[in-house]
Amino acid sequence: MAFVTPERPTLPSLRSLDLPYPLTPPHSNASHDTYEFQSPDFNHPLFHRPRQISMSSSADSRLSSSPSPPPSSRSSSQRAPSPTTPPPAPKFKLVPASLESADAVLVIAPFTASTERSQPLLLVGDALRHVRCPDRQIAKGARLHPYKIVRDGSVGVSRRASMANLQGSV
Repeated sequence: MAFVTPERPTLPSLRSLDLPYPLTPPHSNASHDTYEFQSPDFNHPLFHRPRQISMSSSADSRLSSSPSPPPSSRSSSQRAPSPTTPPPAPKFKLVPASLESADAVLVIAPFTASTERSQPLLLVGDALRHVRCPDRQIAKGARLHPYKIVRDGSVGVSRRASMANLQGSV
């Protein structure tokens, strides 16, 4: 008895699918990979896809059962947000503070001759509360730099004034 094998369908190439993300992974050295999150570059041309416009015949539009809504009268001062521009990222700055009043802590791991210098780590939220525990031991040589998170543009303390406060409290 002969076996008949159906032909396997051929899938289109990934490049022909016009996907919104780059198909090539970021350049990395496999022996030095980190677990850092790389945010996508939303200004990259692959994220800006042209809008697909539905083309209907005039007969189709005449057969519509509901009337089209009246055009909205927008004043020239009001503009609709552009669909291709992302909203502006919130701006903030880190102002040195005491560990007790800090909103964030920059942790710098100890440098040893056997390891490469690692990237600093910014801790906020639960991770910061975990570091603040009184019985928490920090590795010898590790440095903690506590900061207050201040929205940029809001009334804040200048760096010079905040450093004077820190030096006065030490």
